[in-house]
Amino acid sequence: SGTSANMPVKGDPRDITSAWGTSLWNVGQKAIIYGTLPSLWGFQVSGRYVGSSGAPYSLLVNADINGDGVLVNDLAFVFDPDSPSTPAAVATSMRKVLSNPSNLAAACIRSQLGRIADRTACRSPWDGRIDMRVSKTVNTWRGQSIEFMVDVFNVASLLNRDWGGSYTIGDINLMTVSGFLKSWITPESRRPIVVSRSSCSRAIRAS
Repeated sequence: SGTSANMPVKGDPRDITSAWGTSLWNVGQKAIIYGTLPSLWGFQVSGRYVGSSGAPYSLLVNADINGDGVLVNDLAFVFDPDSPSTPAAVATSMRKVLSNPSNLAAACIRSQLGRIADRTACRSPWDGRIDMRVSKTVNTWRGQSIEFMVDVFNVASLLNRDWGGSYTIGDINLMTVSGFLKSWITPESRRPIVVSRSSCSRAIRAS
């Protein structure tokens, strides 16, 4: 089915028992806070904070590792740079990725070291913004009034462009395959076992 063919998996896409994970549409946690200041000189100032968990995403490898004919559903093996079994070139690349200060996925990558990454094990950063409203009511005639108001959305970004941003990472191609070792064949699929060189992508901030 389309679900099993396109969903990131660790092995056989027909066996989804090992593919349990957070739904891509999972909202996670959400917080909404409203507040209003006392009226001053006829002006009313109010605001709200809206925050929510970031969207889930997976760590992938950009090749058909499991031989199912699909290039976008293979979860990556996350090499541990401190493991003696990790090739030197791969370890060097992993250290560069993990030490990159702009890498918003570093913490999640560290949590998956030494094994095949779990599906949707990572989340984009917390998404939060502050909106503000300033209003004033002016009396007219016969007991009627007119209310003027100004709404300012994402106030924090007006003060600092690095505040109030929404950072959605999306699935990451963590590993780049450089070749296959043809002498190693899996009995199930008759596909060569992959020998990969890490060309780890950087998960950089994207507002």
